[in-house]
Amino acid sequence: FGDFLNQGSLVNYVPGFSTNSGGVALGADYLFGSDFLVGGSLAYSYSALNIHNGGAGSGFGHTNSGYALFYSSYSIEHFFTDLVLLGAYNGFNGTRHVKFGSSFASLNLKPHHTNSGIEGAVHLAMGVPLGPKGEMCDAWFTPYAMVDYIFIHETDYKEHKGDCIDLKVKSRNSDYLRAEEGFRLSAYKVFTCVTVVPEVRLAVAEEWRFHGKKTTARFQEGDIFFTVNGIFPNRVLFVPGAAVSTYFFNNQSILNVRLDAEIARHYWDVKMQVEYSYRF
Repeated sequence: FGDFLNQGSLVNYVPGFSTNSGGVALGADYLFGSDFLVGGSLAYSYSALNIHNGGAGSGFGHTNSGYALFYSSYSIEHFFTDLVLLGAYNGFNGTRHVKFGSSFASLNLKPHHTNSGIEGAVHLAMGVPLGPKGEMCDAWFTPYAMVDYIFIHETDYKEHKGDCIDLKVKSRNSDYLRAEEGFRLSAYKVFTCVTVVPEVRLAVAEEWRFHGKKTTARFQEGDIFFTVNGIFPNRVLFVPGAAVSTYFFNNQSILNVRLDAEIARHYWDVKMQVEYSYRF
């Protein structure tokens, strides 16, 4: 798996950035009867980040992460619930690019650091599929609700290669809670060789961030700590989406195309996902 993101200009005081990520996952699951699924997975990912402001580089870094995942799903005709538990270990490397001065004197340094962290996440979703059934086409209206919680701990670190501007940064905890409520409209159409499942989603989500806004540090050559406040939005989002899943070869091969958006005041994000899988 992998993704590529780019934000090329300054938006709401956030510098532009680009990221490239990739990884691999291996998992297995088991179906108890026809209603209850339990599974687990191990994964690794690598992410590279480049932060830029007005075309001038201001920082870059990368993260190596290992994950352990447990998931379960229970589904009957008019009810389903999904649970996902995730734990991860992260290794961080980062570099700040500090450049300023005049024709008489200038400063061009790149303080570097390495540190690590752990994280945990919980995802819980449930819904009630409702709708008529036809001989060759089923359709559903599905009200649903889901909750996501993420906790991240980052260890403290000391910078080097920055001379007089090297920082000593304290450890910190960050967490995030998101609740989403909405509905999905979907259909199930069987053709001669393929099965097509289109879906449209409309929802509203609310996000809360409780910790992680502040970073506390000091210059290594000094004794006075200072605190930097980051952007810390608690916000309400409009969340539309659409998807088409196509099943081939007696459902052994699946092509899934998704388009999802999140829209709020002074903010919007649109993501497209294409996934192909084959079951052996």
